[in-house]
Amino acid sequence: MKRLHFYCLMLSLMFCFVQSSHAQEERKHETTEIASWKGRQLKPLMHKGRPYFPIGGYGVIRKDDQKGFVGLKELKDNGWNIVLHGLSDDPEEARKTLDQYEKNQMAFIVNVQHLLYRTVEPFPDRKKGLEFIRAIKDHPALAGYYIFDEPENVLGNHPLLPEYCKKKPSKSELQLLPEFIKDELGWIKPAIRRIDPNPEHYLFMTIAWWTEYKALQPLCDVNMPNSYPTNHTKAEFEGDHVQCVYDASLAHQAAVASGKSRGFVFTPFVNDILTGIETYRSPTYREFRYSVFAPITRGAMGCIFWTGYRSTESYAKEVLYPVTRELASLEPFLLGKWRDNDVQITIREEQTEILKKYGNTPRVTACVRETEDAFLMILANNVNSETMIKVESMLWNRNTNLQEISAGSSEKNQKGIISTLMKPYEIKLYSWRK
Repeated sequence: MKRLHFYCLMLSLMFCFVQSSHAQEERKHETTEIASWKGRQLKPLMHKGRPYFPIGGYGVIRKDDQKGFVGLKELKDNGWNIVLHGLSDDPEEARKTLDQYEKNQMAFIVNVQHLLYRTVEPFPDRKKGLEFIRAIKDHPALAGYYIFDEPENVLGNHPLLPEYCKKKPSKSELQLLPEFIKDELGWIKPAIRRIDPNPEHYLFMTIAWWTEYKALQPLCDVNMPNSYPTNHTKAEFEGDHVQCVYDASLAHQAAVASGKSRGFVFTPFVNDILTGIETYRSPTYREFRYSVFAPITRGAMGCIFWTGYRSTESYAKEVLYPVTRELASLEPFLLGKWRDNDVQITIREEQTEILKKYGNTPRVTACVRETEDAFLMILANNVNSETMIKVESMLWNRNTNLQEISAGSSEKNQKGIISTLMKPYEIKLYSWRK
């Protein structure tokens, strides 16, 4: 898809999703939800002085025989701009790997957790780990450091936790866990910042429990929340995929509350090598696309999925690459100005139990992004139900052509009103020219 070549003229900057007129007896059953949720714009990540929307995975794609990996050029050609993985502990070998990423115009997040912290012997030499960071910190491919993976799950079984709790008997062990984690890991961020003060080298961490996002966000710069809804499922969209939206909403709140955090990067589940994780099911193309785009309606500023090294090339070509290419084609929008507070959705349908379970998540979520060169995009997401969406521009009364990006079709837009039936878990993208 060529970027921005097929977008149509539009004069309004404000958008409102509203219902068309219905009979009075029907109107009493209608409800209105605000898709914008008053989301505050988060800052994009920066690399080499320019904003970017991270698109990539934990590790790279395996060849089908699982005896090697695809080349970085293949990843780049399919929309990737970043990889998260470990490097050789030998700084010279690590720099050689980073050289290959720089050659292919890709960034790299290096996993340093094993160099800085372990709960069992042999314990790492922290001084040596920090010296490794010092040795690679000036490499141009470096995008940051992955400092810890799911500290609640790792430290929740720490042998010292019971003793820690005995000192503060007024709270339960579960309530004290965030305090214990901050005491155990709080040294990492300042220690790395003393060595590498580059503000574009972010400290990434996957905070495991959404109940702890706000408490643990100060330990890192960028949270990488993950939702894996295919666990214990057999059919497409059988799991609680609404988790992706709810999870992203809470990550956004934590990023805003921190006051200094960049936008969060969402981590969808997608792979087909399920050795050791057999209770999970490999997502379909539609499931993966949903888990990538739905969190963006709640402020996600990147997508680094789990996991590349568990995905074969055949699976990537069928499921992964079409989504990462599409995401990359939309990067000018994804880095654009947020117009979410101008969006309202009116729908006729009762709240479902699954949506009530996840914090009364709206049945439809949406976001609006405006590029620097005056193109606008609406990304709409049907969270889980059949829903008719009516779209109207509040300040504009002339006809225009609406371009549906995902379908490649145009429709005449009478007085700014768009009518469309969204299937369960369907993602739709529309664009205009200002």
